[in-house]
Amino acid sequence: MGAVLMATSAMAGLVATPAAAQSASARRGFDIPSQSLAQALMIFGRQAGLQVTAEGAVTEDKTSTAVKGELAPAEALSQMLTGTGLTFRFVGNGVQIETAPQSSGNAIQLGPVQVEGAAGTSRSGDAMLASEGTGSYAAQAVTIGRQAQSLKEIPNSVSVVTRQQIEDRNINSVADGLKQVAGVQVVQYSLGNFGFTSRGMNITTLQVDGLQTADTQGAWTTDSFDISFYDRIELVRGPAALFQGSSEPGGAVNLVRKRALADTHVNIMAQAGSWDRYRGELDVTGRLDASGSLRGRLVAAYDDRGSYMDHVFARKLVLYGTLEYDITPDTTVSVGAIHQGGPSRPIFGLPTYDDGGLYMGRRSVYMGSLWDRKRDDAERYFVDVEHHLDNGGMIRLRGDRTDRAYNFKSGAFTDSYIDRATGNVDIQQIAGNGHSRDEAVDLSLTLPTLFTSADNLVIGVNHSRNSSYTRWIYGPVITRNIFNPDPTTPEPAFEDDGPTTSRTIQTGLYANARFKLVDRLTLTAGGRLSWYKGSANWQSADSKASARLVPYAALSYDITPELSAYASYSATFVPQTSVDRDGNLLKPRTGTLYELGLKGQFLDGALTGHAALYQIIDRNRAMTDPDYPDASVALGKVRSRGFEAEVVGEPATGWNVTLGYAYTRTRYLTADEGLPGLVFAPGTPEHDLKLWAVRDFSKETGRGLILGGGVNVSSGIYAGSGDLEWKQKAYALLSAQIGYQFSERFSLRLTGENLTDKKYYTRIEGWSRQSYFGDPRNVMLTARMGF
Repeated sequence: MGAVLMATSAMAGLVATPAAAQSASARRGFDIPSQSLAQALMIFGRQAGLQVTAEGAVTEDKTSTAVKGELAPAEALSQMLTGTGLTFRFVGNGVQIETAPQSSGNAIQLGPVQVEGAAGTSRSGDAMLASEGTGSYAAQAVTIGRQAQSLKEIPNSVSVVTRQQIEDRNINSVADGLKQVAGVQVVQYSLGNFGFTSRGMNITTLQVDGLQTADTQGAWTTDSFDISFYDRIELVRGPAALFQGSSEPGGAVNLVRKRALADTHVNIMAQAGSWDRYRGELDVTGRLDASGSLRGRLVAAYDDRGSYMDHVFARKLVLYGTLEYDITPDTTVSVGAIHQGGPSRPIFGLPTYDDGGLYMGRRSVYMGSLWDRKRDDAERYFVDVEHHLDNGGMIRLRGDRTDRAYNFKSGAFTDSYIDRATGNVDIQQIAGNGHSRDEAVDLSLTLPTLFTSADNLVIGVNHSRNSSYTRWIYGPVITRNIFNPDPTTPEPAFEDDGPTTSRTIQTGLYANARFKLVDRLTLTAGGRLSWYKGSANWQSADSKASARLVPYAALSYDITPELSAYASYSATFVPQTSVDRDGNLLKPRTGTLYELGLKGQFLDGALTGHAALYQIIDRNRAMTDPDYPDASVALGKVRSRGFEAEVVGEPATGWNVTLGYAYTRTRYLTADEGLPGLVFAPGTPEHDLKLWAVRDFSKETGRGLILGGGVNVSSGIYAGSGDLEWKQKAYALLSAQIGYQFSERFSLRLTGENLTDKKYYTRIEGWSRQSYFGDPRNVMLTARMGF
């Protein structure tokens, strides 16, 4: 009787916007065996193409009814929930599971199932595509291209680190997240400061919700933003100038923030690990009015980290708040702010020997002083307005401002090789401070149809501005012994060396369209017209680029509904600061990418995969003018070739797997004497394999054991200078995890990394500093509780 009532109310009570009604009534094939309700709802979401949300307590200890056949999602869900005491309502392009109202005598009184356009939750594409709550490593879609697209639809190599992977792997920073992606190198510059490379090329395009933020590579920049308020990390490999403008050819990273939800959720996380590492997080979201049109979210985190290195620490407080309001059923406004700040004791890596040897002593060695300090502070303010059109298109206006500031003083800045006989090293004592501001705005229009239902168009304009100020202050050079360093040296007087300032302004018009040429063949074509201006007080002239056109084109062919093949071409440009013999700035570098690949989406989207062959050529690189050694010419050329493959997701119920492999081969083609034919990016391993898998037995029963493990294999890295070579040989790192899901609300996990305690370097520089050991063996205990 309950099933009949629920099905009847579901079909009779549909009060919907056209898009929502279509999602609720369009018939699909379902095959979902009886199992724990939480797992069944995840499978339903994938098979129905809907985002399913439910509080953990609602589904706890409940078993679903089997569903099979060609059904409307409302019919399928009605069958599944038979006897559970639950009902549901469609909200936008999602469905909310709720406790059914009860009448007197505790009898379940099933009210009408609602289908809503805006009340109750945002119609925001970002909100509906959130990876949190899916329990999967496989992302259903990404938004890095200004519109929601499945990974299979994008004719480029794309990887996503979802919220489930972030939580499973104890990822607390963007750097931690990108370490999980094969072929990506995380380049450490200082404590908490990292750069990134892919395919042997730099990644300098870092976006937050599609808006550019300044490159933070280098030892003198502020700490990158915490991961606690992001839903996922999206990475597209290769030139990313279409939506950004000037960018290095390595790729682009897009960080997608968590959105405010209409249903109340409270999540608490606590961690404790090796070297006095402690962390706590609180994440609260819910509706702020009866209808759910006004929603809010607050995330707070505190991180207090010791280190395997003596005397090194980092502490930070993170706050994120956002409000989201549905002005109309079709228009949503989101505003918010982020604050992050705290003190640390900085490091700048270790020196090497001048004969090609690496320091292989204590990994805990600290080359600084006890008075060393650094303070980082950053704030970000944003506004996001979305208006959905009747034809399914969207107009979106986004803007943000990011302010960063830091100050430091350090006696750890090594400034010589290690003396082989004595172990002595010169230390340049140094202090400094700096601040920067990033401002960006983007206006875009997405149209889902042009000539056929499979076509779409994105057009837009964006503008960004960055200004920075840095001041270095030097103290006297001292000597410290690497085998017995004394950190009690007194703090010196510092001499001001004057500030450096820089300013960059970019403006661009962009367009990207998809056309279904024939039944299985799709053409993607686009371009960007860019204006760029960069100035600095240490440059002789401004860097400029006016009305520079950057094209993009790709063809995709659907081999089967699950598998497609593609070929793509993209380009980029990078203004330069080197000058020629006449004092003029060199023309911009130009980069091109040619890529062939396969994309797959299997098991109703639970498992995704891709494989790609590529070649990147970077031209016009500065090299020494053979006739005027103090000047440069734009004749340099380098090449990167390689292969990548990745499989991510749920191959079976209760499993989550990520497996990736990258082969990277870089070469100088035209360069200064002695370089042509040599490896261009020796800090990138030629072979890189990363595997991680989790078996969660609670997926079937709601509680149970969690087992995980993984291996990272690298063919090694090196640095060279003349006839010298500093080399880290091939190595493998093992990790493991054991945990228990006590209920849908509470879990514990213990994770061990580098289980064999391998001593290895993650970065090698063949000079006086910036070589870093990888972390020794360590463990982390993580507790999570949700309400």
